[in-house]
Amino acid sequence: MGLWRKRRKTTLALNEMIWKERKLIVVILGILCIPLLYSGIYLTAFFDPYDQMKNLSVAVVNEDQGAKNDGDKINVGKELVDRLKDDDQFGWKFVNRSEMENGLEKGRYHLAVVIPEDFSRHATSLKDPKPLKGKLEYRVNEGANYLSSQIGQRMIQGLQDHVREKLIHTYAEALFEEMEESADQLDEASEGASELAGATGRAKNATGQLEEGAIQLVFGVDRLDQAIGSLTAGVSELVKGLHTAATGADQLKSGAGKLDSGLGQLESGIEKGMKDLPRLKEGAEQIRDGIGQFKDIIHNPKLERGVGAISEIARKLQGHNSEADRRFERMIQKYPELADDPDVIQLKRTLDNSRRDHSTLLDRAARLEQDLKQAQNAIDRMYEGQTQVVDGIGAIQKGMDQQLKGVKELHFGASLLSTKLGELKDGLDKLVAGGEKLDQGVGQLSEAPRKLSDGFSKLSAGLKELSQGLGKISDEQNTLADKLAEGVDAAREALAGKGLKADQMADPVQVDKDRVHPIPNYATGFAPYFISLSLWVGAMIFFTVMDLKRPLLGNDNRPLSGLSALLMGSLQALLLIWVLIHLVGIEPVHEGWLYLFAVITGIVFTSINHLLVSAFKDVGRFIAILLLMFQLTSSSGTYTADLLPSFFQGISPFLPMTYSIEGLRAVISTGDTAVIMDQAKILIGIGIAAWLLRKLAEWLWRTLPGKLKSKTAVDNG
Repeated sequence: MGLWRKRRKTTLALNEMIWKERKLIVVILGILCIPLLYSGIYLTAFFDPYDQMKNLSVAVVNEDQGAKNDGDKINVGKELVDRLKDDDQFGWKFVNRSEMENGLEKGRYHLAVVIPEDFSRHATSLKDPKPLKGKLEYRVNEGANYLSSQIGQRMIQGLQDHVREKLIHTYAEALFEEMEESADQLDEASEGASELAGATGRAKNATGQLEEGAIQLVFGVDRLDQAIGSLTAGVSELVKGLHTAATGADQLKSGAGKLDSGLGQLESGIEKGMKDLPRLKEGAEQIRDGIGQFKDIIHNPKLERGVGAISEIARKLQGHNSEADRRFERMIQKYPELADDPDVIQLKRTLDNSRRDHSTLLDRAARLEQDLKQAQNAIDRMYEGQTQVVDGIGAIQKGMDQQLKGVKELHFGASLLSTKLGELKDGLDKLVAGGEKLDQGVGQLSEAPRKLSDGFSKLSAGLKELSQGLGKISDEQNTLADKLAEGVDAAREALAGKGLKADQMADPVQVDKDRVHPIPNYATGFAPYFISLSLWVGAMIFFTVMDLKRPLLGNDNRPLSGLSALLMGSLQALLLIWVLIHLVGIEPVHEGWLYLFAVITGIVFTSINHLLVSAFKDVGRFIAILLLMFQLTSSSGTYTADLLPSFFQGISPFLPMTYSIEGLRAVISTGDTAVIMDQAKILIGIGIAAWLLRKLAEWLWRTLPGKLKSKTAVDNG
């Protein structure tokens, strides 16, 4: 009992203070309310500001004039405004530029978005050699409210993402449509190549028939050569007989008989040779007509247009493919994040394969035109040569007709020789003249088979080359048709599901957001920070006010009772948590733990402030304020310590509020019991250390000599 009285004399308890001065009850109640007022007012005011975004006025100015894209009118600005009208996330205000500028300056609008007049034209300029980016003007008066400007960053990013997704989808659909048109043209080219290959095959068969006719014609020329040989021999004998007859009239009668006989043989030989000439001429004309038919086929305008159309289609396909490559590269330059997309990579591979196929098609089409021109030139030469053959046979037939007529006249003259000896000299002159003409005609006739043989040799060689060339053309055409068909199938396979692929290119990344320990509102997120801050401020004010009220107690300088201080810290914590849960609306994971952890925090913070005031008086109060400042910046209450300068990161582990905030977060949001226990142990350790140091300071104060106490009291104010 004596010890209790002694301890009561060395410390000042709350009940003793209230007993001496009843007015202190109001003061103590006010101090109890300091933490709940500090946290309650702030967390209530900013319970969930993001839920009030619809009240944030944002001016929208649409000056977009629209543009034309592939003949269709498009207005991206109007589409964006229509979307914003259906969006209640912000308080959209659709005004003109003048109203926007005035309202932003006067504070009627916190943010502003301007869609410029060339927005659609720039946004759809992907086909231009130098595409331009569509620009949205974002304006904010940061001096009026900086946090509003930060919220606006999220808003403008959302608008940018929406417009980018819309435009990428449009670009992708246009690219796929052009590729589909290219595939259709490839399909047409494949059909044309197949038809052309069929026509070339038929032309090759006709060439075979011509080659057979040429072989038959060679046989006829051999027979003609034999007849001409016989004719040449007869003419030689005739000339010899005429010259012999001229040597003497005595031998004229016998020579006339021989002449009559020779002329009869000659006439028979000529008539026999002339019987073969019509058949030979008919065969040559048939060959010429056959060559003429083939000439009409190979000079057919449809065939030439078909070959030209293949070349034109090949050039267009190559042009379309080059345009598709340029658009693809511009799209990648504009949206480099698409470069690693699998569908974009597959699309690039398909474009490369298509480009190689188109290049091969163009080369083969060029060779096809060249081969067709060579074939036309060859058949033209064949037709001209065969015409010369027919004309030569006609000339031979005309010459033989003349020779037959002369022989008949000569034969008639020889028959009359025996009766008209008086006319011998005249007859011999005529015979010599006729013999010389006949000899010239036979000489000319003997050259005809050689010319015919040369012509037919050239014809045979030309037909052989033509047949080989047509065979190569047919093979190349079939290969071309197969490759074109393969390209069409590959292109259509790549274009399957183009709508889904356009959607994928427009929005290639889907983010699955997994909120671990979600925070329902702003107040819940900041509650650990403000609970800790409020209890520290409450402890500071408690010791400051109690010391200011000591004159009411007769300037009693005894230190405040430790139990009274701990009781005050506990009551502040309990009252604060009750208000936050039942009035503000904080919903902790562990409600019981929240009360207990807040009491531990309040006791520890009270013990620290009690130590500072007991040991250092006014200097201790200054230290408490200094600690508060450091804890405001370094205890991870707002930003994590990783974002702070190195000095503040370094002092963070030495500040008690660091552990109270971490523990309160676990109690309110994560429910991690291990973290709660760890932080509670650290705080209890800090509190015990503060209590022991305070006891040491009080003992030292009691043991100091009186003069030293007076000096220390004066120094500490």
